[in-house]
Amino acid sequence: MTSAGISSFNTTMAAPVHADMFTRLVALRCHFHEHPELRFQETATQTTFALTSLTNPVSPRRTLPVAPAQVRPLLLFASSCLSSAGLVVNVYGPTTTTTRDGLRCIAFCGDMDTLPITERNPSLAYASRIGGAAHMCGHDGHMTLLAGFACFLQRAALANTCVRLLFQPAEEGHFGAVQMIKDRCIDGVDELYGYHNAPFSLGSVHDKPGAIMSHGSKFTISVNVPGGYSSAPHQTAVTRSSPLGTIVVALQSIASRNVAAAESAIISIGTIHGGEADSAIPSTMRMTGTGVSEAGLPLCASEDFSYYLQQHPGCFFMLGTVEVGEAQNRQLHSDTFDFNDKVLPLAVRLFLEIAQHRLACELFSPVEMAAIYTP
Repeated sequence: MTSAGISSFNTTMAAPVHADMFTRLVALRCHFHEHPELRFQETATQTTFALTSLTNPVSPRRTLPVAPAQVRPLLLFASSCLSSAGLVVNVYGPTTTTTRDGLRCIAFCGDMDTLPITERNPSLAYASRIGGAAHMCGHDGHMTLLAGFACFLQRAALANTCVRLLFQPAEEGHFGAVQMIKDRCIDGVDELYGYHNAPFSLGSVHDKPGAIMSHGSKFTISVNVPGGYSSAPHQTAVTRSSPLGTIVVALQSIASRNVAAAESAIISIGTIHGGEADSAIPSTMRMTGTGVSEAGLPLCASEDFSYYLQQHPGCFFMLGTVEVGEAQNRQLHSDTFDFNDKVLPLAVRLFLEIAQHRLACELFSPVEMAAIYTP
C-alpha cells in the first residue's frame, strides 16, 4: 500500500481525535486508486477488504443495557458472492438471543470497479499503474467510505441488529447490482442506502423523493461496406468516413426533435473505431455511445443501485466534492478526475446517522458524532 500523497490530506473536515484514522483511510483509498480492477475482475480488491474487515475486530466500547452474560459478542462475517467479484460483510451487534436469524438488517453499498480509461493525472503520485483502467468515477472513495464506516461500527453499541456492507463489482454499465441480487446478497435486508460523489460544492448533500438519477442506455452502430484505396475514394462504393460523420451529426437531432422542451435527453458518442492503415479506406467502422434522459434530477447520470430499490426500500444521495478555486478536476468520467478525500469524514458520519436513526438506537452520542465530523 502506498502512502504517496497522504501528506497533502487536509483534515479540516475531520475532528483532530480521528485525524489519524482518516489519514489511514486515505492511504487505503490511494492504494485502490493505484491498483484499479475492471468489471467482475475485482478479486484483489475483494480480498483486501475481506482481510481488512476480519482483522483485529474491536469489541463494543460502550455499555449495553443488558448483563454481560446475556450478550453474544460482536461478530464480523465476510463472504464472497457466489458468481461475482462482490463481497458481503455483516456486522452483527451483541445479541440477547440464541440466533441471529430475523435480526433487523440495513445495508450500505459501495461500488468497486473502475472505468476502462487510461488515467492522465501526471501530478498524482498514486495514479493508476494499469493502462486502460482507472478510478475516474470515485469508486475508490466509495469503498473506502465503507471501510471507515465498518471501523466505527465496530466501536459502537450495535445491539440486536445487523449492518450489512455490500462491496459491489461492475457498476459501470454491467449491472453488478443485478448479479448481487441473483447471488442473494440482499436476502434478509430490510433497507438499503448508498451514495455517489458528485461535482457539486464540497460537503453539500443532494437528494429528493422519487428518482434522483436518469435512465441510461448504451448503443453500438456499425457501418460495413467494401473498403478501398484512400487516394481513389471515387472508386469506392461508399466512403466510410462520410456516412459515419453524417450519423454522428444526425444523432444530435434525436433529442431536439423527440423530447419535450421542458424535459431533456443527452446522446453522446464515446468511441469511434475503424481502419488499420492511413492509406486505406476501412470496410468497417464502429461507434458506441450512451443515451440518458432526465426531468429535473440533480444529476443526469445513471446508477444500478436502482435495482436494489426495486427489491427493498432505501435511499441514494449525492455528496459534493468540489472546492472553490481548486485545480484538481472533480468531473466524473474525466481522465484527469480524482476523488476528494476531504469528504470522507462527512460521508462516514452520514452513514452512521442513517444507521442509528433507522435502527432506532444510539451508536454514538451527539458529542461523539461531532468528533467524527463537524461542519
